[in-house]
Amino acid sequence: MPSSVAMRSCSAGRVGYRTVATAREQLADALKQSRLEAGFESHGTLAKRLNVSRPVVSKAENPGHPVPSDAILAAWAGATGIGLDVLMDLAERSRSGTPDWFMPWRQAEAEATILRYWSPFVIPGIGQTRGCSPGPGLALPGRSGPP
Repeated sequence: MPSSVAMRSCSAGRVGYRTVATAREQLADALKQSRLEAGFESHGTLAKRLNVSRPVVSKAENPGHPVPSDAILAAWAGATGIGLDVLMDLAERSRSGTPDWFMPWRQAEAEATILRYWSPFVIPGIGQTRGCSPGPGLALPGRSGPP
């Protein structure tokens, strides 16, 4: 896949800020690029070849719409010559809902040199026992904790 598909500048964000395109954006770009390289200059010409309506092709190339069906992707690959495995991989990643930037915990743990855990509401175990906790605020003189 060309590097232009993998990276997309963020026009709505800060100047010079680049972000990795989502799997759905990559799929839309790959579909459009393959259509143009195969000589289908308009959505309508590819739609006739695939025997679908023009909006089906238009929506497939729009990352704001849901991922096309596997049947559409297979027909698209056959008509344009793009690898079906590339399209299916991008479609699966788009449907999974897991962001591309998310690193699985096992992988992160294996590669990490330091692991840190932070949570603003975690109280150490000893502080959770009734006898050790003075309750909300400080304990009053003569009282060891909550009533």
